[in-house]
Amino acid sequence: EADAIACYLLRDQVTAAREGPKTGLIATRYDIDRPIKPDTISQFDPVETTIASSVSFDELDHPDDRFAIRFTGMIKVPSSGVWTFELVSDDGSWLFIDGDLVIDHGGLHSNVARQGTIELEAGDHEFEVLYFELSVDEDLALEWAPPGQALQPIPETAFSAEMITFDMPEAHSFVVDEAMRQTGERAFRTLGCASCHVPGAPY
Repeated sequence: EADAIACYLLRDQVTAAREGPKTGLIATRYDIDRPIKPDTISQFDPVETTIASSVSFDELDHPDDRFAIRFTGMIKVPSSGVWTFELVSDDGSWLFIDGDLVIDHGGLHSNVARQGTIELEAGDHEFEVLYFELSVDEDLALEWAPPGQALQPIPETAFSAEMITFDMPEAHSFVVDEAMRQTGERAFRTLGCASCHVPGAPY
């Protein structure tokens, strides 16, 4: 919710060329000190956010161990039916489509595969993969099997995402209007604002 409010307030600082989804996924990296789950990743602050072409950390900067990556965006399936996905990871990983958990491959484990199925209509669907690596070896790969077909790599063009960046306003000097300051201070006192807000304290 806070991110949505910030995007709305800063909407005028987004250039037209940066609007609209692009091919790829938003990849957010976290530094971790213990195994994570989807409901505990919020305990860690994001370290870096960038665009990845697919569900892979090969093109992303990351430490050798103790990191997590969340891939988010949209996935376009070309036909309706029951789709199979296979997630290979070392250590844990999870696949969500349209908010539904399709593959639960969490925990500490070696490089093994796990499959899940979901019925999808042709078109775009919300997509998320959460992955973490605690120590030693690391691996992550995702494939899909269209209805009635074998597993195959997911083309990069199936993924899309919109990452909004903002232009910083030009630096300028801020001059306090003393008359307006005094008017605001009087209003703060007379309207009872102090009952909820304390000057100098975070809101």
